[in-house]
Amino acid sequence: MAVSSIERNAEILSSFGLTIKQAKVYLALVLLGTAPVGEISKFSKVRREEVYRILPKLEKMGLIEKTMSVPVKLKATSVENALTILIRNEEENAKKRIAELTLKKAEFLDHFRTGAKEAKLGDAEQFSIISEKAVALSKIESLLDKAQVEIEYCVSREKILQFLKYFSEPLSQAVERGVKVRIISTPPHAEDEIPRAINQALASRKSVAIRYLESLPNHFLVIDSLEVLVATSTSGFLADNPLLWSNNFPHIMVYKKLFEELWDSSVESASLNVEGEDAKLQLFIKQMKPSSHVILLYETSDAKLKVLLNYIKYALENDEAVVYVCSEASVEEIKTAIASFGVDVRKYEGLGALKILDYTQHYIIDGRFDVERTLKLWNSYYEQATSRGFKGLRATGETACFFKHNLVKELVEYEKALHQKLETPMIAICAYRADMLMRAGNPVNIYAELVRAHGNVLFTWVDKELGRVAIS
Repeated sequence: MAVSSIERNAEILSSFGLTIKQAKVYLALVLLGTAPVGEISKFSKVRREEVYRILPKLEKMGLIEKTMSVPVKLKATSVENALTILIRNEEENAKKRIAELTLKKAEFLDHFRTGAKEAKLGDAEQFSIISEKAVALSKIESLLDKAQVEIEYCVSREKILQFLKYFSEPLSQAVERGVKVRIISTPPHAEDEIPRAINQALASRKSVAIRYLESLPNHFLVIDSLEVLVATSTSGFLADNPLLWSNNFPHIMVYKKLFEELWDSSVESASLNVEGEDAKLQLFIKQMKPSSHVILLYETSDAKLKVLLNYIKYALENDEAVVYVCSEASVEEIKTAIASFGVDVRKYEGLGALKILDYTQHYIIDGRFDVERTLKLWNSYYEQATSRGFKGLRATGETACFFKHNLVKELVEYEKALHQKLETPMIAICAYRADMLMRAGNPVNIYAELVRAHGNVLFTWVDKELGRVAIS
């Protein structure tokens, strides 16, 4: 190491917590091996009296040591060991500094609150956009610290793992206060690492529940039904993009309702462990609850019938009534398919348990589609079923007629109305053929609207733009 290189390396070493002169003295000793003070001063170009002041400091830091020779000489520890020591010192200093600032924070807030008037939000409804990541992280931690009743978080698998790691301390404290935590995330492709991550992040798993859903419409965090944070993008970590914060009650209730709908449509981890598509399909059908509305996207008629015939058979055997509205297939074709599946069509039609209709009897009557009329028809079918003593109603409708009659916009509005206006607690599967959906103007936007309207998607085919094979 030449003298000129000592100058350059001293600049670099000074970023590890040494002064320039301390770094020069240390580097001179590295080059010399062992040397007396005079030689160190000459080589480092640091005055002799300053070297005398610096050496005890370097020795205390563990960067140099004295030899037992006469006269006494000094030698430096290896550069690798020195850097390790300096980094450790910086970590310890940082911890001390954080501890000091934490104490000063408490002192300052006590003094500030007694000596000044803080701005208060009061009862005013508020909205704000949080753009800076540091501010967003602080806001999330503050919300978790304030939580008293429940924390509800809807987020993808990658983001929830980051969330658990970053906010483990405030989450643990919230759980210990008795706060209930509910999380909706996307299902694993192999082993489910989220339960393990929860175990590692939280001192206690009590009051923590997680469910899974194939498609999430948005990422959002609701605290005590009093505040909500909504991600403006589903890419990146929750704080990587601007967040919308609000304590506006109607706004919060929109997300609270959405969370409950998603929660009712989601499945527990035990359901994800079912092997085989048939068993998974049966479990999904069995777990559907009143007011569940699901999209079925299919590529072939066989795929469609595989899902819908299982759905119909389970309903009839469970003492539920069924209404099937045809538009891709004829009424007779569907009756034949149901009969070939081992269902006595005549028997169930006679009991009023099974009703197979053409779309001209339900959706487009006399050449006209009317949302309100269609909703009233669903209500009447449900009332007929319950008046006959059936447990409930399971409905399914093929949507091909809407595409055939250029009523795609009306179809989307109808799907939204099913959730916003239809209060009948029936279970419904709306069947969409993939190629029709993809030909309909802007398929990605239509698909997104349909997912938002339903909250759950049942895939029976592969398409790189719209989904993958899965029973969600």
